[in-house]
Amino acid sequence: MAEILNKLGSLAGATRFRRISENLYSSGDKIYQDAGINFKASWFPVYYALANTSKPLTIMEIADSIGFSHITVKNVLKELTANSLVDIQVNPNDKRSKIVTLSFKGQGLLLELKPLWLSFTQALESTFTYGHPDLINILN
Repeated sequence: MAEILNKLGSLAGATRFRRISENLYSSGDKIYQDAGINFKASWFPVYYALANTSKPLTIMEIADSIGFSHITVKNVLKELTANSLVDIQVNPNDKRSKIVTLSFKGQGLLLELKPLWLSFTQALESTFTYGHPDLINILN
């Protein structure tokens, strides 16, 4: 497979980005596991959106704020709910939608996650800067 990707060069850009993404998620999961924290890298965007708001969010508000599809957010929320990290209630303003907040356990976990996120940030900034000082803006 790597030989084919090398032959394809730029045409295999999306495939290369997918491999990078999968490696980042896998590495993140291992770091959480090694730190003794029950958390998955794939939960980060949804969890972070909930951790950085002062009000409950609907699933669509979460999806819009992180650029994920509604179904992806729902799937992540299923996992977060199974781990008792979020509370989901019927939206009192719209019975067809649900509102989501971090649970007490989810709020407590934030204290353990923040130091790891600082380390992740520093490592990723170093890696991105090494590759190209403006890589994040290029990717955006």
